[in-house]
Amino acid sequence: MFFREGPRATERELSAMRGGPGWQPMVENLARTLGYDSRVQRAFEATPEELARIHVPTLMLIGGSSTPRMQRGARTVAGGLPNAEIAEIAGQQHMAMLTAPHLFAAPIQHFLSR
Repeated sequence: MFFREGPRATERELSAMRGGPGWQPMVENLARTLGYDSRVQRAFEATPEELARIHVPTLMLIGGSSTPRMQRGARTVAGGLPNAEIAEIAGQQHMAMLTAPHLFAAPIQHFLSR
């Protein structure tokens, strides 16, 4: 239900997530925050003007194997932020922080070291 109502995942996307390596760790580690996450996702709206006023350096991570919808959303938000850059984590989906923490951490460490 969370994925249908929060990020509005399609049945096809849900099926792909359930079959992916990140499903079980996500269910085990993140289930306790689903109520909060769902409210936040449904309530998030930012106009292009609001995004343009955010000047904090921002790193947007994108899983190279994430769904096209997830990638488009991340690229759209990053494109509206004046100081954003995108790092793609090859071969990973949206939950790379659980399925490949070393790959997830590498671009963050690089970004913060500058």
